[in-house]
Amino acid sequence: MELAKQSKSPTFPTTPYFDGFIQNHLGIFGVHYGDPSFLLDIPPPSKATAPDGYRFNDGDFKRPLWIDPKFPYLVLLPRFNPFYGPLFSRLNLNEKTVPIVEVSVPGSSFGQFSSRWGLEQKIVDSWLYLESLLRLTLRTMMGLYGSRPAEAVYTFLSPISYCYTERNATSHSNAVKIALRSRDAFLPLMAEITLMFILLDARDIKDWRARLSDQTKLHRQWIVDLEQSAVGNMNIDRVGGIMDLTLEKQHLDHHLPRHARWLLPHLLGKHRVPLYFFYGKDLPLKQPIPEALANLGFVPTQGEYEYLNGLNGEVAFSPWSVKGAKWQSHRNGRPPSPPVSPASAHLPATKPESTPFAPSPPSTPFPAVERDSGQKPGEDIHAFMERRRLHNEKRAQHESFDARKARLAREQHASGGTAPGKKGARVFVWEEEDGGFFIRRACNRTNAADRWDEFTPHQRVYDSFSNQWDLCTALAPTEIAEPDIFDDDDGDDDFFFHQPPASTDVLPPLPDVPGRDILEAGTGERAAEVLEHAYGLTREDLCEDPSRLPGWNIQDARSIITSRFGFVENSTVPASSRKMQDKACGWALGDETWSVPPESGLPALFQHILDANDLKSVSANLMDIASSDSDLENDWNIDVKMLRMQDHILYELFPCGSHSSSPSILLESAAAVLQVLRSGWGNNSDVETIIRNLVKLGVAFFPGWPRPLEYAPLPPPIQPTLGRRHAGYTPTLVDYGVYVERRNSFLRSPRGRVALFYGGIVGRLARLVLSDFEDLACYDPYEDVLKSGVRVEAARDGDTVLWHETLTQDEVDIICGVYIVETGQKSSATEGGQQLKYISWWPTPTAFWSSGLNTGWWNSNCERWFVKRLRDMESMSVKLFTYAEWKNKIRYNTLSRKVGMKNDKLAEGYLAAHNRVVH
Repeated sequence: MELAKQSKSPTFPTTPYFDGFIQNHLGIFGVHYGDPSFLLDIPPPSKATAPDGYRFNDGDFKRPLWIDPKFPYLVLLPRFNPFYGPLFSRLNLNEKTVPIVEVSVPGSSFGQFSSRWGLEQKIVDSWLYLESLLRLTLRTMMGLYGSRPAEAVYTFLSPISYCYTERNATSHSNAVKIALRSRDAFLPLMAEITLMFILLDARDIKDWRARLSDQTKLHRQWIVDLEQSAVGNMNIDRVGGIMDLTLEKQHLDHHLPRHARWLLPHLLGKHRVPLYFFYGKDLPLKQPIPEALANLGFVPTQGEYEYLNGLNGEVAFSPWSVKGAKWQSHRNGRPPSPPVSPASAHLPATKPESTPFAPSPPSTPFPAVERDSGQKPGEDIHAFMERRRLHNEKRAQHESFDARKARLAREQHASGGTAPGKKGARVFVWEEEDGGFFIRRACNRTNAADRWDEFTPHQRVYDSFSNQWDLCTALAPTEIAEPDIFDDDDGDDDFFFHQPPASTDVLPPLPDVPGRDILEAGTGERAAEVLEHAYGLTREDLCEDPSRLPGWNIQDARSIITSRFGFVENSTVPASSRKMQDKACGWALGDETWSVPPESGLPALFQHILDANDLKSVSANLMDIASSDSDLENDWNIDVKMLRMQDHILYELFPCGSHSSSPSILLESAAAVLQVLRSGWGNNSDVETIIRNLVKLGVAFFPGWPRPLEYAPLPPPIQPTLGRRHAGYTPTLVDYGVYVERRNSFLRSPRGRVALFYGGIVGRLARLVLSDFEDLACYDPYEDVLKSGVRVEAARDGDTVLWHETLTQDEVDIICGVYIVETGQKSSATEGGQQLKYISWWPTPTAFWSSGLNTGWWNSNCERWFVKRLRDMESMSVKLFTYAEWKNKIRYNTLSRKVGMKNDKLAEGYLAAHNRVVH
């Protein structure tokens, strides 16, 4: 809004992006997804000329330039810093953080030596490996496409041509310039690969990703990570460019900007690429108009020309709607009001950029926040920390004594200010983007240690609740972590690049410089090494100590017998009673090693449960639900309500006397409801005790939160999956490490704690990762997470209705480690023509609940199987299974599940008939 006041243009739009026509001192421009602030001062060609493929200036890759048809892919350069994530964070250096080393080289006279400077070897190696894989990827993608993207489209010089492998700079400052220039040379290479993603997806090339992997031997995780980076993620904003449509051909082979028209159908109305089409000052138009623009009707007419001339201001804006096959003007004879959201009209509906908790669009577009970082779009570090402080205050109210003691111990250890070790706190670095925005990004252990000293103690903040460090220069902007060691030599005397001879190859030949052999020998197998380093993967880091495996609470068999099954102890069992075999009894109790005590009535109890048809056939000698004088018939300290859903029954539990703002407990299992009642967990109006015990037991439930009827839902966020693998794929350490990193990162995010309520394998994996899981389960939910959850209409009460958190299928798949895998068979029903299946590191919830391990709680059998599977995974002596294979692998003794299901049915009948249950 402030920019609108300063613009001296009454029609200046107040929205983040603009579609339509503008007129300024240069002439008329057609604008697609334009930046309004850029439109106020579009530079002439003389001040924004595209680089020639060899030389480029600082800032050339950060702003829209006048398009050169030889390098049209520069419009796909990321608008904001793309050097993040496992692949490209190694390039995320600036003039203060570039690691430069000094070396001595022989001088001109015998025995004399002089100093030279260059990039640290560790960085050189990591850049070389990255460049070799990017070149291999681009070359193969072009091969799959069949040619260059179009005639007269060329590739920039390789980054190695800008001398980052050499240590020959005559000063420290020149070495820094060489390093940063070499880093920037990766940008056009990245943009050209982005172009190939778009073209290969647009052309009907069957399953090109699998063919790319097969031809290059690239690890499929490389392709997945590349597609989720700034290279392949088409949900991020791009730099864009200006296309001059007024130029004439000077000779037969003269290529004009409009000759890049082949690219327009792939971008217009489909991607976040600002395009500015210069039509000149006068009508009628003298040069041919690209067909894509003509088909959309996006060509200035005489009426549009007169309308713009009639508007006041240095720049006149005429907004258009970019919906449908023909784009439409909003002009109505009056100074126009900008549309509500011109940008949203042509963004892919299936790929929203903003997350569900996005605030109103900022006046200046904000860089996309990192997935699972906890930062909200448009949120700076101070707002983030204030929001976290308020949330921590609520967390402290639910904190147990042991949890507080452990947290304070972590706080004390962190006060030393040293970088955390391999099993220490997570580290997030706030990276500054153009425009002064800071984005919170996770840092792996290796990179965190390397970057620790870039920040002063006041620029490092530890949060003991989340066990996370935040590193950000904005916390103390006047402080500098290290002294300025640049020398006074500001000359560019030794700044040059190696220009290779002309070549008809799709990629320019490599110069004869150090590292050339590495690039020439680059193979896809190297991707595994790059990924291992990128994720900081070692077997030591991935292995859990079996003697201290978190999240397992040994269950006392006797208490389970009474609390879960309502067994009447010391009961008299007739000798003629049918009895279950002892081994099956152990499975029904969840512990095959448990020995049935002599003269125990337990075998008769379990057989009786299987044989009972309904509540009337239950013996009062064996189960308390059939006895009128059992403890279960005493006054309940919990209100129970039966909610009849569309396809199942849900029970709402609320301790008597609890505060109205406290959550209720939502359970599907009637046996679990009776277990809560028998255990007395709701005494003293204590909801937290119920939550803690259910989470420890691994029982599936959800806290239900009362909210106003007008509480507005939000769509859940998009969670990228682990990706696709080819037929016969065998998992590697990289696969396992990436799975663990992605799973843990999600579980530690604001949405991750929801997994604790799922019970079964999902709940167990959450308890493995979240050491303070009991306290986490008791915290109030994040409102944005709750709003993307489930509204329980059957639990409406007056002006409120219950909501509970939930996970998306993709989030559950991340937790269980699910991949899409080709079977090797053809199928016309899938994109790419390949038959597909799903395999996973762990069974999905459906497979687990149908297994013999499932008794309704996490039992000893579950834990033994879990520990063995974990050990096998860590040693990579393991296979991944489909749903059907998992069902067969964990079938075990089916009587255990049958007993549990029958016990649930009897408990349901008891609650349905009880007068204390509200229906």
